[in-house]
Amino acid sequence: MITRIYGRVDTISKETIWIFVGSGNNGICYEVYCNSNIVSDYEINNYISLYIKSITKEDGTSLYGFLTFEEKCCFEEFIKVDGLGPRTAMSILSTFKIDDINHAIVSMDELFFTSISGIGKKIASRIINEMGKYSTRLNEKLAFHKSESVNINLIDETIMSKKIDGDQRLLSTYEVNKNDINNLGGTNIISESCQALIKLGFSPTEVYKEVHSIKKEHKDLSSSEQIIKLFLKKNSKK
Repeated sequence: MITRIYGRVDTISKETIWIFVGSGNNGICYEVYCNSNIVSDYEINNYISLYIKSITKEDGTSLYGFLTFEEKCCFEEFIKVDGLGPRTAMSILSTFKIDDINHAIVSMDELFFTSISGIGKKIASRIINEMGKYSTRLNEKLAFHKSESVNINLIDETIMSKKIDGDQRLLSTYEVNKNDINNLGGTNIISESCQALIKLGFSPTEVYKEVHSIKKEHKDLSSSEQIIKLFLKKNSKK
């Protein structure tokens, strides 16, 4: 089962992004359905990391990608609703923020969902009734979700390498101390961003410097996802 994909954007269409995973001419391309915001925000050769939901039907398997684990969880709850398919679920996530969706469910606002093409009053009513416990289930999933965490107490990490647009770059041996990350501005989003990027294989020295620079330049950033996205865009051009 594919749960997450990190790679280079190879092709962009109206509904999908092809993500190349590999190095040089050796690798594989995954076609991933994404919401319209992701499709419009990324460019060819940008690096992207997506949480993946695989859906298998008689005609094959389709991959659906999300920038955050919360979006993936919301999508999984939507497709449990009878009559609500994955494409329509993705349209909802393309149109509305998670907080607005949660508010509509709690306030039983059927008109909120009927504004989406393909959703009538009957399905909107099902969404509200069947997703009434969505917030509770989401919190339970988030409590057990550990993929964003990383063991910071790593010493003398083995030299790693990766390719960006064909250029080989060696990442030097490093020693990571948890305080180094927590002291970068003292904010959780900086700490989370550094941890996630180091786990993706970037040099800690490079991460510390650029994440701090991004946060200084963009003071309005409010989440680690935004910082990581800017970091990956910047590094895809190197």
